[in-house]
Amino acid sequence: MWGDSSMSVSEMAREEKCLSSAANEREMNRRIIKGPAAVDAIKEKVRKQKQEERSLRLNQAQ
Repeated sequence: MWGDSSMSVSEMAREEKCLSSAANEREMNRRIIKGPAAVDAIKEKVRKQKQEERSLRLNQAQ
């Protein structure tokens, strides 16, 4: 996985993004049971996460 030197940085980033998406989906499913306020909280968390990822990519590009 991360220790595999044959993986490119883009492949590692893609894998991490998939794992993150799966974790977010599981958390969303758990919170749906708890109510709409919990769902809104996870949506906000995901939005912030995506915003941070975009900022990181922009900073790396500079």
